[in-house]
Amino acid sequence: MELPEMSVLLDALADRVATRVADEVVRRLQEALPAEPEPARLLSVEEVAARLGISSRAAVYKLVQRGTVPSVRVGTRLRFRSDQIDDFIRGLDRSPKRVAELAREARRLVR
Repeated sequence: MELPEMSVLLDALADRVATRVADEVVRRLQEALPAEPEPARLLSVEEVAARLGISSRAAVYKLVQRGTVPSVRVGTRLRFRSDQIDDFIRGLDRSPKRVAELAREARRLVR
């Protein structure tokens, strides 16, 4: 084989190797990085009442008026992000572990 032909073959081989290496790097990064979370589902007043274990829609509206439960308006309808409702429910937890976590956080904030 002549030298110019060998150079062309080596360039082509280098391009193919670089492409395969880049593809493998992308694949491994995608496996290593966490997947993007799905967007939070919007809940109705009735669904929030059920999650909170209350039977009154009026009680949910009162929680919203007080600013206790975050909500959004979609047109004329009141909706709630499921992840925010889950966070709200976790915030109601009064277990000893949760109380200790809150105390540590409060001490950290006071420093």
